[in-house]
Amino acid sequence: MNPAENFFWNNDNIIDYFAEKPADPAIESRLDIFDRCIDTSSIKALDLGCGGGRHSELLASRGYNLVAVDRNDSMISYTQRRLGRLGLDASYFQLSIENLALKAESMDVVIATGVLHQAKSIENYEMAISEVSRVMKKGGLLSMNIFTNYAWDESYRVPNDDEPWTVKTMEGLEMTLLSSAMFYNIADSYGLKKEDEISHDIKNENTGKRSVLKAHLIKN
Repeated sequence: MNPAENFFWNNDNIIDYFAEKPADPAIESRLDIFDRCIDTSSIKALDLGCGGGRHSELLASRGYNLVAVDRNDSMISYTQRRLGRLGLDASYFQLSIENLALKAESMDVVIATGVLHQAKSIENYEMAISEVSRVMKKGGLLSMNIFTNYAWDESYRVPNDDEPWTVKTMEGLEMTLLSSAMFYNIADSYGLKKEDEISHDIKNENTGKRSVLKAHLIKN
């Protein structure tokens, strides 16, 4: 992680921004269905990129066995304090999306909101998706959102012509913006099948205009 990214993601204002966001209603609704099929006390869930802990709180409050992961120590610390105040348990690990170092086929549910597109290249993006698939049980649920290349902010710079979809933002953040078709094709190659596309909209985030793809996928 470059210094600009380290400063951005560990900044108290950014942590507060994500912490104050509510849990995604589309994720809550899908988990309601999931809960009717499985005893919640046996569900193991991964919050990949826990950020300010909004989805960690959602998962732990449902009685899931939660693993919260982020590459930023300040995000992990914040989430740990947040859940601790509520008397909710979880395991916490500082890990990158390309190397989760978690047991294979161990997760029933993975939540990944705003994290997979932070891969620094298409190769790293594929590594991240392969890692998500590797840790998921067959029949497991992935609820995710990513930024895509459907909207292209005029401030984006492309540092490497060999990686035309990997950009650097004006804050110095690197991310790889795939089309929805590219994302689904990579996911499918690792056994993650699209169950439902919730939305693919242009939204104003704290860093500017972004196209956001929300979907649920199932591990074959």
